[in-house]
Amino acid sequence: MKKLILIVFFLFFSQTTLYSQSNFSAKWYLVYKVQGGTIQKVIGPFNTQFECEAAQYTKLPLGAEYIGCYQ
Repeated sequence: MKKLILIVFFLFFSQTTLYSQSNFSAKWYLVYKVQGGTIQKVIGPFNTQFECEAAQYTKLPLGAEYIGCYQ
């Protein structure tokens, strides 16, 4: 059972690593909506998804609605 879990974890980790390396040059953009508005605005580009997601706590204007990070 431990061997099976280890194999599944390794396959998942290697697949995500390969996927992230294939999109290494693609930039990430944070998409948000201003309070009371319908227009979506973008902040970016960011080099990694983690930088983009961290920006939702530091760069969004007060009252803005976080939508997501996209490439």
